[in-house]
Amino acid sequence: MAFTPVLTDPLLEGLSAMAKSMNFQPPTIYLESCTREQLTQVGPERIVQHTREAVYFTHAVRRLEQRFGSCLWLEAGFDSPITSMTKRAVDDLEKHHFQDMRISGGTIPATILSTITTKLWQQGISSSFWGFYPPQETNTKQIWLPPYQFERTSHSMTYTDHALEIQERQAVGGVAEVLNDRSDKLPKLIEPRKNSKEAGEYSMNTEARRYVDIVSGHAVLNKPLCPAAIYMECAVMAAQLSLDKVES
Repeated sequence: MAFTPVLTDPLLEGLSAMAKSMNFQPPTIYLESCTREQLTQVGPERIVQHTREAVYFTHAVRRLEQRFGSCLWLEAGFDSPITSMTKRAVDDLEKHHFQDMRISGGTIPATILSTITTKLWQQGISSSFWGFYPPQETNTKQIWLPPYQFERTSHSMTYTDHALEIQERQAVGGVAEVLNDRSDKLPKLIEPRKNSKEAGEYSMNTEARRYVDIVSGHAVLNKPLCPAAIYMECAVMAAQLSLDKVES
């Protein structure tokens, strides 16, 4: 059993007026409605009731089961949950045959239809598939439906986190701005530590022009990263500085 929300209440008056403007004819096949009790006829008032009242799916399935006994339940569509819902709704699962239509695995729909047709034959159902006959005999004409129902127009704007943008610009460009305010003597990429106890040790200067240029051009997910190659370069430069073979 399912329910429809109260949010549909404002629609009921207009829906009732539209339903009353239509001419309802008696069904030519047996029609079972998903209501608590069986309906003898369907009219304009039923359209409004269906919009607002509960849907008694199990009740409808049980009434069909009592009326027709053993049934073959065929899905009218593709990849819907209706077959599983019907299996849970019937009273005696073993005496029924359920035939769903699954194409979600990438199977060509025409191939599925031919397979379903042969399965219906096995259940004693007289059916035919147009693909088994040449077009001259069936007088069928192929038509192409639109690829989608509605125009895909986006009415939403892409969210931009401006605070994050500022942080990213500062992370990459902030160091370069500091360099412009310095004296003409630019800092070196590798400099020895000033503490005498740290003799032979060097530090990487993140304000050096070479460091800023390399890191600015190496970003992952808009986050500047120091590439592994620059660590190897710094290690080589530190060794050369130790041997007095580096001028800058």
